[in-house]
Amino acid sequence: MNNRIGTIVLVVICLGLGIGLISFKHHADTQLAKDTETIGTLSNNLTSTSAKLTEQERVATMLQKDLDTQKKSFEELTNKYTQATADLAKTEASLKASQEAEAKLEAGGSREAIEAALTSLEKARLRKKVAERAQKSRVH
Repeated sequence: MNNRIGTIVLVVICLGLGIGLISFKHHADTQLAKDTETIGTLSNNLTSTSAKLTEQERVATMLQKDLDTQKKSFEELTNKYTQATADLAKTEASLKASQEAEAKLEAGGSREAIEAALTSLEKARLRKKVAERAQKSRVH
């Protein structure tokens, strides 16, 4: 009888352990399925995010190139404006000198005054020619 009771106890323990094992296996399989699904979702998100990052890097590079081009154009325009301002100042000075020389000539001053006026007028014309040639050489 003792053997039978021991055998029955052992069978009940084995059944309990078997049910526990099946339950544990079922829980492990469910968790594995959830983990596999999560890994798939995260992998898809990573791929999508990587593609978006690559696109943003491409756009950033393109925008940087455009910015560099605009900076270069701005510098060129600034240089041209500065040169035009300098040329205008020279031209205005030459014009003023020419007008003063012509006024002295028309006033009929002394011979020295007339010669000084002619010299000043000639210098003004030469400065104007030099400025024009400098402008042409910068354009080409």
